[in-house]
Amino acid sequence: MTVVERPEIHLSISFSGPMFFDFASNLKDGVVDIYVPYCPYHEAGVFFLRHSYSETDLYACALKFKTQDQVERAYRITADGIPPRYSLPTPIKSSYPAGKRSATHNPSSKLDSALKTKTEQDPEHIYILSIDNGSERAKERLPTSVCKRLFKLSVPMPAYLGTLYTDHLQVLPGSGSIEDVAFEHCTALRFYYEWDAESKVYLRAPCHLVRNITPPVYDELPLISDIEIRYEGINLQDGNDPHSDARSCFASLTSLAGTDWWLYYDDGRTSPTGPILPLTQCPPIERDPCDDYEHGGGLHIRTGADCHAPIITTGLSIAP
Repeated sequence: MTVVERPEIHLSISFSGPMFFDFASNLKDGVVDIYVPYCPYHEAGVFFLRHSYSETDLYACALKFKTQDQVERAYRITADGIPPRYSLPTPIKSSYPAGKRSATHNPSSKLDSALKTKTEQDPEHIYILSIDNGSERAKERLPTSVCKRLFKLSVPMPAYLGTLYTDHLQVLPGSGSIEDVAFEHCTALRFYYEWDAESKVYLRAPCHLVRNITPPVYDELPLISDIEIRYEGINLQDGNDPHSDARSCFASLTSLAGTDWWLYYDDGRTSPTGPILPLTQCPPIERDPCDDYEHGGGLHIRTGADCHAPIITTGLSIAP
């Protein structure tokens, strides 16, 4: 794919936190499936302007209305004002850090050693992990570890795609050895859409629950509205291992994606140190999970610390 400058766009959806993006399986339907791994003490939320919905609350609310024993923890974002798209998005330059270009790579590939040499000479790229780098096997490669999946989110195929945040590290296959080469890996993606701002954007939750998540449109530049899907842990730092959160969540993500990759931050630690059991003096606040901010509710999201672990994709190939 050729990376282009950012065009005039009207709606973006940002995804923060370690997630698995499947661009291949439902391309014919114009849909990207996103799988969020189960990671202890982590929750997700949907943010738009000053409002948000907790995914934990949405699912708890759906269970109140269930009509069968099994309720799939799956969500879908829809909007009549987004034209359907049946081809992969065009990459654009990074929003933050600004100006860098995107490229995909597979740490298990034999070609990766050449990539690392090129990366040292060309620091202007941000690398997106891909289990296949867009090969045909992507169409058959779905997350296999259901026990590691917290929930699934399906969104329209975007017109454009950009990286949002990065972390400087090495991603190594299970049999890989630590090298003196680290580079920028993408930890968040942003999808850009052409959108008729007079139409509504909806989040469709299990058991036919629907929430209006339409963001406002402002006249100031840039003329764009943003919805954010954020997956985070509690605001607690491990003094012995500041990267324990990222290592632990990435281990769940790689299990879900069917890889044996692991992270190295040049700190001598090579495996997850395990989750931290938080100490608390206060009981949780009782609330109705079905409360809606439009009818008197407020911010219900309970996440705090951002988990800067790389995201993983399938069905996406962007050349450096």
